Amino acid sequence: MENKQSTTIPLHHPGTLEMSSFFVQGLIVSVAISAFLETLAKNYVAFAIPGDLDYIILVTAFAPVIEEFTKVFPLLNRHAETEKSIVKLGFLSGLGFGLAELLVYVFFFSAPVAVRLPETFFHAANTSLVAYGVAKHKFLKYYGIAIFFHFASNALTLAGDIWFIGGIGIIALVYYLAYAAYNKSSDSFLE
Repeated sequence: MENKQSTTIPLHHPGTLEMSSFFVQGLIVSVAISAFLETLAKNYVAFAIPGDLDYIILVTAFAPVIEEFTKVFPLLNRHAETEKSIVKLGFLSGLGFGLAELLVYVFFFSAPVAVRLPETFFHAANTSLVAYGVAKHKFLKYYGIAIFFHFASNALTLAGDIWFIGGIGIIALVYYLAYAAYNKSSDSFLE
């Protein structure tokens, strides 16, 4: 008769260095990959669709799919994590991405910081939702939800001042859902 010993993997709680690396990953790596893929998409869409419609399709269809994936990609292969740590790391990756986007809009397009700041945290909150999906083994569901919110926010941005009505509502809803997801996530082992 064999004596089977159970081996348990200790829970991993990311420290400051690891959390910082996810922030930097969002700030640099996710932005670089998104820019590359969006450039490919832009070239494809511009070739296939003439006129200004190519920009609208890029901003509303391609950008949300690409950006939501590149922000959460490093979380897809995490082991011995808790659900809460996955959601936190997703938030930090999204925050890094959002900060990079804020800097680009403010310094290259002269956008007011007050207008772009909510979008910075929108990226963080939306990535938290996808990370929650990763933690709950429902990635595609929450990835789809994040894409929808990103699409809606971008579409309203293209509509001009209407964004202030619907866009702020979308951002507030995503903030709330991310907060609720974090509170529903457990601090137990992620299987």
